[in-house]
Amino acid sequence: MARAVAKRPLVATADDWYELAKRVIVEVDTARHGDRESIYRRIAADMGVSAHVPRRLARAYRFLTDEQFWQDDALPSRLRTQPLTCVSVLARWANYGPDRAMRAAQQLLDGKLNLATLTAAEEADRRTGERVTAATDRAWQTYASARADELVGSLYPGATLVWAARGWGPIGSRFVKPPGHLAHLDHLPIVHLVFERSGGTARPLLIVSVLSSQGERPRTGTFITQTILTLAGYARLGLDTLLLCGMTEDLEIATRVVDQIDRPADVEARLIEIG
Repeated sequence: MARAVAKRPLVATADDWYELAKRVIVEVDTARHGDRESIYRRIAADMGVSAHVPRRLARAYRFLTDEQFWQDDALPSRLRTQPLTCVSVLARWANYGPDRAMRAAQQLLDGKLNLATLTAAEEADRRTGERVTAATDRAWQTYASARADELVGSLYPGATLVWAARGWGPIGSRFVKPPGHLAHLDHLPIVHLVFERSGGTARPLLIVSVLSSQGERPRTGTFITQTILTLAGYARLGLDTLLLCGMTEDLEIATRVVDQIDRPADVEARLIEIG
């Protein structure tokens, strides 16, 4: 009888997690958008960890190598000596409060913060801090819209953004009236972007809903289910729908819900790289 091979645990030390993160980035960044989710899953299986860990590794690595965050070049190198969990918290914090995240990074290195106090400080700042609430943060939504535009362009070459919800889409865009059937609806819940595809397709309009925000946290299954059912309703009006999930956990739930309602042609769910 063949012996079972034990999965290798992930060690969150500098030499381990940072080197692993570099390998994840190489594989993910050379893959097509549609292949990234399967790559994350394979890497997780190889490491013997849950599916969200490779994404956390990639985010932490991008955070430490993104020059926009660092005035002190020595700081990111020193942060490599910190556990992945701590760097992940800082990476999340830097998405909406980079100045406060940098101060916290220095305090972490100085021994004034540990994982518990760092996490508590980030959560408190996200709830009541100086930042603008994520749902109304125009800068973040513009960035998320650009990433969604890139992903839609890779999935549907030639697709053109024709409408965006308030606060979404490129700066300066003013889409007064939604296109097609959408123009007759009083409200457009969960619709963030609408694209028109070329090539004479029978359903040229593509509705895009972005399930992602600053200070990323997994959504509840109920919320994701309601989102899927709403998108399925749009599909019955003759519109194609695309749900872009910012977290692997959310995508897994969304995929299960689509399968359970037996409407795979109505809603397509994909992973989007944001942050």
